[in-house]
Amino acid sequence: MCEVVSFGLTCSPSQAQFIKNKNALEFIKEFTEAFNTIINNHYVDDMLDSEHTVDAAEKRIKEVKFIHQEGGFEIRNFISNSKELLRRIGENTESENRNMNISVELGTERVLGMFWNMETDCFTFSLKFVEYRFLARAK
Repeated sequence: MCEVVSFGLTCSPSQAQFIKNKNALEFIKEFTEAFNTIINNHYVDDMLDSEHTVDAAEKRIKEVKFIHQEGGFEIRNFISNSKELLRRIGENTESENRNMNISVELGTERVLGMFWNMETDCFTFSLKFVEYRFLARAK
């Protein structure tokens, strides 16, 4: 039985997804919503989910953390637009330590290649357009 997975290989993200999903499957009956979050709202080591209340978010986070711990994984560094939620789950409420701002006045965080404005709860993308010119040579 293999107990070590090499990261940095081409297949590593695929292996991580498989193991994460296999671990979650063991808890499908006990923690159905957390199972769904792990299967549908995770990409490798990032998770993106939302709830309508702080209580519901706290419950979901605790269940997801439990499932991952049972598989030997630690999920941490949560960000939220609710400082109360961050306090409840034991995360630093000062996002400046993790903030990767593209615009200081917006207070954005990078989330799966998108930018999340935590104040307005709005996602944006940063696009770079390049003009291509095609030349044809006469023969």
